[in-house]
Amino acid sequence: MKDRNILKQFISERFISVCDLIIHRYNIPSKAGFYEKIQIHGQVYSDIKNKKLYVGIEHISNLLVAFENVNVQWIFTGIGHMFLYDTNKQKRAIDDFNRAVRDDLAAENIPEYGNYDDYIEKYVKQLESENMRLIDECKSKQDIVDGFLNGSIVKQ
Repeated sequence: MKDRNILKQFISERFISVCDLIIHRYNIPSKAGFYEKIQIHGQVYSDIKNKKLYVGIEHISNLLVAFENVNVQWIFTGIGHMFLYDTNKQKRAIDDFNRAVRDDLAAENIPEYGNYDDYIEKYVKQLESENMRLIDECKSKQDIVDGFLNGSIVKQ
């Protein structure tokens, strides 16, 4: 039972960490507005933060719906990064790129590649390259966030 409570406490702490960072990162002027967005009562949030309650699955679910870039694996296990992608701008760039490729394929606008298989091969290489670039960028930013969270970096 003790191990289960420790796990619940870790999950609750990660939930609070990501919420606090979202409030700070997105300059959310009203904590009440944030609580409303993730459908949690302010007192419940406070009790979770003060270790009087454990976070419920419905609160985690509401957070994930409201902020789709939060990494559920990180909340539950601490593995990976807090965010799946760093900013909405990055998500839009990826979505735009994917949409353009889908549009090209739909229009069969691929003569410069010779054939469909060549086009797909080049597309996969582009995606792999972009994915690696984004992963590296996110890792460096996550290292900064982790530094703030674990106290190795302090605001001056």
